[in-house]
This record gives sequence, structure tokens and C-alpha cells, in this order.
Amino acid sequence: MKITAYKLHENPLELIPGRKQRQWMDDTIHKYAYRCLPLQIANTTGWELLAPSDFLISWNGSNHKNDLHVHFENKSDNFAVSIFGWGIVTIHPGYLFKSSENVDMLVTGAPNFYVDYMSPLTGIVETFWCPFTFTMNWKLYKPGTFQFKKGDPLCFILPIQHDYSSLDVDMMDINDDTEVKQKFDEWASERRIVNTKLDYIQQTNQGFSDMNPEQISTHWEKNYYSGIDKSGNKEYNHIVKRTFPTFEVKDDQE
Repeated sequence: MKITAYKLHENPLELIPGRKQRQWMDDTIHKYAYRCLPLQIANTTGWELLAPSDFLISWNGSNHKNDLHVHFENKSDNFAVSIFGWGIVTIHPGYLFKSSENVDMLVTGAPNFYVDYMSPLTGIVETFWCPFTFTMNWKLYKPGTFQFKKGDPLCFILPIQHDYSSLDVDMMDINDDTEVKQKFDEWASERRIVNTKLDYIQQTNQGFSDMNPEQISTHWEKNYYSGIDKSGNKEYNHIVKRTFPTFEVKDDQE
């Protein structure tokens, strides 16, 4: 799979691999949110386009495009504008992206990143043929003035499959698959025990069996993190970290 980012001008938004860190995850007790491996993997599966400076978005609640205004810390900035009205702010990344054949680009907000009273609008662009740029859009759903800070991810992009016509899906009762049912029941039983222990130590600050209130690592089972099922079988294709490549300027002389 090949992705090329063509810079359209001197100062496009900084484009970096997705970062694991989120401020709200840092703020959880003992940074507990980072124990959730699916969150970490989602945060790093794609690329972020970053705000080059602080800026404010003001909306009076009406639907004309002139009812929303962007106020930049740096007067020379113009990467965010009001085009559509309806409380929508439009971000210009400053790139034309081209992808391999039959690879689309998912354009959305960074996973598990939020801004007060704003939601990212998500689009899918056929970058394998399209010679056009795309924009990133955020929808305000409350009048007021809201802020993006320098370094915040304004946009998140991820290449995805174009054709899903061969996708095969079905549905069945879990009781009709003995092996799956057994493994699920084993997991559910252990999870109930773990939750009971957690409730006890959180309410009493006393240890319970193998859980120690002072040792956070004893508060959670590590099977999924380690890629091991309840029978001790290891999934060797399991990952605990994902790093996307960095876009680098190609040397014309190579």
C-alpha cells in the first residue's frame, strides 16, 4: 500500500503518526485508561494533522456562514474557515493525498480525542483516483466560543479498503457454537470475579486475594493485553503497539 502526500503550499498542517497519549487518559487514576489496549491501538492507527497554533471558534447559533468566526493566535493563519454555515468549521490540511489502487482515505477526528461541544464530521474519500483535495469539518452543537490548542489533532486520516463487496457476514446464537460458548463463559465468569474484587478493594482499600490496593498491576487481568486466551493459547499475530510511518520529503536525486 502506497500513500503520497503532496504539499500544496509552504506551510501545510503538520502531519505525524497517531500518538498514544490523550490528556483525559493521563488524568485517570494511575493513568488507568492506558490499560485498555484497544484504545491505545486505535489512537495510533493512522496519522494526525495538528493545529499549528491556538485558535478560537465563535458561533452565535444561526446558520449563515457569517455567523461563525475563527480567531487565530497568529494573524497569518488561514487554515480554518466558515464555508457551509450551520455551525460547521472547515479545516484545510494543505495536502493532496494519493493512494494505491482501490485504497480510500477515512477522514475523521482523532480516536478518543474530544473537544467541548464539537463533533468531527467523518468522510471517506476515494484518494486512489481523485485529483481533488478534501477538507476536515467539525460541527458545533452549542453557540459559544471554543478553543483548539496548538498541537491538537484537527484531523485524523487512515487508509481503508475500497471494495467490500466480497465481505461475508452472518449471525448465530452463541449456544449453537460449543467452543465459542465455552470460552466466552470462562471469560465472563472470571470477569465477574475480578469486578467483585475491584469493588471490594475500592470501597475498603484492603487487599482481596491476589489483588493489592497499592499494586495497580494486580487490578487487571492481562490475557487480552498478552494475546492469550483462557486456555493459555497465545495468538502470535497479536500486537501491543502500532506505529505508522512518518511522511518524509522524497529526495529527487534518488
